[in-house]
Order: sequence, then C-alpha cells, then structure tokens
Amino acid sequence: MMLLATPCLSACVGAEDRKVFTWISHPVDKATAQWLQHMGFTDVCVRYVSLEQAECSKENLNKYGLTFWWWIDPFTLQGNIQAELEKRVSQSSSGNILIDDCHFLHENMNNVLAAVENVTTGNILLTFYQSPPDYNLSKFDIDLYMMPSSLNETLISDTVKNVKSLGLYLWVWQGHGVSWHTLNHTDVLHVYQTAEKYGLQRLCVWMGNESDNTERGMWNSSLINFPEWWPIIETYNHKFRTAPIISEKPVWFILPLTIFAAYTICSRYRNPTRKMTKSNTPFPTRWYCLSP
Repeated sequence: MMLLATPCLSACVGAEDRKVFTWISHPVDKATAQWLQHMGFTDVCVRYVSLEQAECSKENLNKYGLTFWWWIDPFTLQGNIQAELEKRVSQSSSGNILIDDCHFLHENMNNVLAAVENVTTGNILLTFYQSPPDYNLSKFDIDLYMMPSSLNETLISDTVKNVKSLGLYLWVWQGHGVSWHTLNHTDVLHVYQTAEKYGLQRLCVWMGNESDNTERGMWNSSLINFPEWWPIIETYNHKFRTAPIISEKPVWFILPLTIFAAYTICSRYRNPTRKMTKSNTPFPTRWYCLSP
C-alpha cells in the first residue's frame, strides 16, 4: 500500500489543533497507553470502567501525553440532566465526557442540549449516527459516525457550517459487516481525506480495543488485534495532525523507500546475533516486520 500526499484543502482548523481519537472498552494499562501514543492518537474515550479504573486509566494515558475522555450512555441521562452532567464531568477527572448515540435521545433531545449548553465546566462531545438532528447545534461539539462506504461529503460540508466543531469517525463495526479483516483501504483513505478537506477538528478510529465478551464481533472491530493495519493508521493519524495529508495520486518513490525501510528493520529484528536493548530496539519495531 502506498503513502500519499497533497496540500490541505481547508484552512478551517490548523493541523496543530486537530485531534485523533479512539475508544478503549476496558481499563487502560501502561502498555496500551504506549501503543496508543505510538499509533498517533491524542485522545482516548474509555468506557465500561469504574471510577477507580477511570482514574487509573487517565493517569496511564497522561503519562504518554494522551487525553482521557469518559463515555456516557445517553439512556442514563434522566431527571436533572444538568446536575448529572456536572457530576460526570467532575468524576471524569479530566473534565472531558463523551455522550454516545445521541440520536437515541428523541424527545429528550431538547433537555439534553439545554443541559449541555448550561454546563460551564469541562468539555462535552455529542455523537450521532450518520447525520445530526434538525436542531440548532451551533454551540455544540458534534461527532458523526457511519460506515466508511456510506460517507456523504455533502452531509459533512453542510454540517460543519452549522456546529461549533465537527468530528468524523472511521467506523469499523462487525455488526454492519465491516471488520479490519474486510475493510477497504480506499474507504479508509477517503475518511481521512474528507476530514482534512472540510477542516474537521477531530477524527476518531472506532474501535481501538474491545473484547467479544462485551459485544459479539468486537474482536474483529478492534484495531489492536490487526497489526497489519497499524503502519497505515499510524501514518494517516500523524499526517492528519501535521498536514498536508493525503492525495488521490500516489507519490511513487515512497513505496520502494517504505519497502527498503521495512526490510532493513526486519533484518535487524530477526538477526539473532544482534543484542536487543531498550536503546536500540524502539517499541514499534515489530509493527513493520514483513513476516513473523
């Protein structure tokens, strides 16, 4: 697969302000935090953890310069929603919470939006499937998720004008028949290109890691289980944050250089006579081996 490059098509958000998210559905240990850093992620949404596990996850993420976000189930937002959100923001330690699947709020949408607007501390992200609702969202940070093959650039172009900030998901879900086994490289490229083209502030790769014990098929939707994708996602993550990112036309000389670099690293990695130490064996070395 070839690396690609192009000038940035939008100046809405500077590259230095762009964030790359993923999700982890268990407590984040130091090894996972290190992997996330090497992959070029900046922010991590953690779900299905206790208060104590959330705090430990935040500390491990912070050690590697990553920002912690705490996942919120929209169905738990009842009663005094503003007070509930303020409590969640306080409990998250980092002050960052992500409200998932907001399209399920239905008649509760007005109440939740009013509560979010009135929360004066922390940061709150609202996620919607495919398209946002027909509300005034100019004061809200919105993320959209959809299958890569169904990405609608007109929708993205229209939405980014009507929200405070917009993020886009590279959504890989076995439940809709797409896993890292079957994912099309062209579709992945299109998601990153679209995010840059329309000056989006956030791009999220879903899912970083979740087991099948939580939801059937999540093993196949978890990037951590597919090392063949790591160099590609890592490259696109870094390019999204530094711009220019990727064009539709390949830069042909990059491919042989990439193969040569991979061969060189693998040769050293597989040489049993070479002493392997922390100083001469960087963490991601094994990612780039052409064979086990």
